[in-house]
Amino acid sequence: MTEPALHDVRVLDMTEGIAGPYAASVLGDLGADVVKIERPQGDWGRTSGAILHEGFGSVFVAMNRNKRCLGLDVRTDGGQQVVRDLVRRSDVIVSNYRPGAMDRLGLGFDDVTALRPGIVYATVSAFDPGGPYAELPGNDTGLQAASGLMDLIGEPDGPPLRVAVPVVDFTAALFAVQGILAALHNPASARRVDVSLINAAAALQGLPLTEFLHTGEPPRRQGNQNAFLAPAGAFATADGRYVTVSCLRESHWCNLCRVLGREDLTSDPRYVDNASRVEHRTALNAEIAPLLAQRTQAEWLPLLRDADVLTAAVNDFDDVVSDPGLGPTLPVNDTGLSGDGGSRAVGYPVRFDGRFPAHERGPARAGEHSAEVLRDLGYDDAAVDDLVTAGAVFLASP
Repeated sequence: MTEPALHDVRVLDMTEGIAGPYAASVLGDLGADVVKIERPQGDWGRTSGAILHEGFGSVFVAMNRNKRCLGLDVRTDGGQQVVRDLVRRSDVIVSNYRPGAMDRLGLGFDDVTALRPGIVYATVSAFDPGGPYAELPGNDTGLQAASGLMDLIGEPDGPPLRVAVPVVDFTAALFAVQGILAALHNPASARRVDVSLINAAAALQGLPLTEFLHTGEPPRRQGNQNAFLAPAGAFATADGRYVTVSCLRESHWCNLCRVLGREDLTSDPRYVDNASRVEHRTALNAEIAPLLAQRTQAEWLPLLRDADVLTAAVNDFDDVVSDPGLGPTLPVNDTGLSGDGGSRAVGYPVRFDGRFPAHERGPARAGEHSAEVLRDLGYDDAAVDDLVTAGAVFLASP
């Protein structure tokens, strides 16, 4: 089997929560040797979400695969020595600590590059580091709000809503990985990679934000409808479930009208093209929604697909994992937490030569690899014991 793309890359992970840990985890998925420094207080993700196992909240489990965990108090003299030794052997350092924290720890960009010239120094922050809000902390919910994303979500006459998953955190993490890979690809390029949640959220909203920058008109909330296409959204079926219908092309629109038995709609001047249908969306939906409500979801799916209309069932997670066409194809791995293969988590979704990357390590206990990492750095058993005694290093509980 070929070696993973980042098999010779060493990453120092000084992150917690979601965006930073996920970025480092993806680098681990791609084969990098990732060492996560965990503070004595622990990563707050360990107590967030459902507690899947003692010390393992679902947030931590989802964000921290393929890493080794070093329990380290960087504020101590011993911790300072260890982290500097790690910097000297690392190709990448990733941090999403609060603004100024890395500088106060003596691990700012200038400090780190003096120890390891050429290292890729990546940060994930709430706001742009060059702007007046650079020092403000933030999180996914706050940046969904500040970026305008929440104002896009919800029913037209309802309040703004939060996207249910931390979509801004995930987007920022993936942009951070892209930046890190670009810097690793060309050692002569910039060494500092800064990603902010606010700019990641702006990029995520590239379509509506670009439209606003041209027109000056703020987009309106559309509920479960696509703001750029019509008809395009979720519609109730006779069994109380939903199907989506999307007409990207005029052929889709004609096919939908035919399967609904309303070919007359294709000649209605209100619906002559997509722009007209978007303008008259309310009237259009009033025409087609009652028709879609006459059959069940299971009846509509084959009819619409056979007519070459883009459609899908609105699934819950139980539907997804039990669907024989979906469940077996998901990038799901055993975390190893239960010991019997019963604890699973979502992994990296890209196949290489037909396979997802190997899931080498499940989420680690706090300090699980402390002794192992220190020995890699050249510390003998006596030195490790001294660091533990001094409170600079902690080991996982037996």
